[in-house]
Amino acid sequence: MIIARRVATLFFSVYALVIFGCAHFTVPAPTAPVKPVAEIIVEDSTINVPVSLSLNSLENIANGLLPTGKGSDRSNDEDASVSRIRRFLNRQITKIDDDVVNSDFIRERASAAWNALQYPIPLTDSLALLLNPQAVYVSHPTAQNGQGDKFTVVIGLVARPRIIANNTPHPSAPPVPRLSTAPSGNSFHIALESELSYEIVGSELAKRLEGRVFTRDDSRIRIGNVKVYGSGESAVLQLQVTGTINGTIYLRGTPAYDELSRRLYIQDLDYTVETRQVLVKAGDWMFHTRLRESLENATKWYIGDRIDGLSGLLTKALNRKLTQHVAISGTIDSIRPVAAGLTDTSLRAVFVLDGTAELKVF
Repeated sequence: MIIARRVATLFFSVYALVIFGCAHFTVPAPTAPVKPVAEIIVEDSTINVPVSLSLNSLENIANGLLPTGKGSDRSNDEDASVSRIRRFLNRQITKIDDDVVNSDFIRERASAAWNALQYPIPLTDSLALLLNPQAVYVSHPTAQNGQGDKFTVVIGLVARPRIIANNTPHPSAPPVPRLSTAPSGNSFHIALESELSYEIVGSELAKRLEGRVFTRDDSRIRIGNVKVYGSGESAVLQLQVTGTINGTIYLRGTPAYDELSRRLYIQDLDYTVETRQVLVKAGDWMFHTRLRESLENATKWYIGDRIDGLSGLLTKALNRKLTQHVAISGTIDSIRPVAAGLTDTSLRAVFVLDGTAELKVF
């Protein structure tokens, strides 16, 4: 059996010499234009500004709207006032909402928060966080627990945060949009990308693979130059091989991210159709080496440290003074992978970071 297999291998090797001339061959390279990762649509964030209103402030806003029919007691007693305000809020919340929204006190704080979020927050020498506010909402006034003379109104700024280049020109701040009423939310979401350039992954693969020898019976190949690039939706490995056969072979697969190991890798890596056709003609011994499996194991890159680093920078950016009178505080609670793919120059993984953020105007 062994003798027969060696005879077959020798036959195909001689056949390859005849067909390809000294066992040299040429395989066409995959050259389709790269299809980049589709833009990720991230849900809007809401950055809250809790505003405390005293009973007197709320009464002043509501003054003139409170019902005072026959027998109504306009007592100055605090408990009676709180009861009256609460009954009023329950019955005519829409009317007082309009007055709260349009009060100078609320508009001044909304304006200060809006303006503070307009400008990029530096993350690194080359990257910045732009909070990018879109709209402003004001919640219904609610009584603070245990404090009968205090009410809270939450100003919510709807934002679409994103990471930008630190030198990106930024237009002048748009005016504060019309304020409207809505229940308050509290969430922060931002898309984050981690890229590995083809140059970097190619260099790492060269260290892992160049010079390695794969054998099958009397046939052998040695891995020479290694290159990685994109074609269509696939990452392509270009390998120069020498030995029993000489030439360039190509394998392709789909970029993917493994959440458990936190690695970006090439999924379903296999020979291109054109490479497979040539190798079959040269003898199928190449398919019985562990070359493809070795390449599959080698094309994995840990990026957890990159994500943690950017998450730390974002957390720092979300806990600082923005202006003399506005400060932001926030947390990143989770990181979820949403896509993996290509650009013209790199492998890319996309994540969404979820958390909360709040502003304080003082």
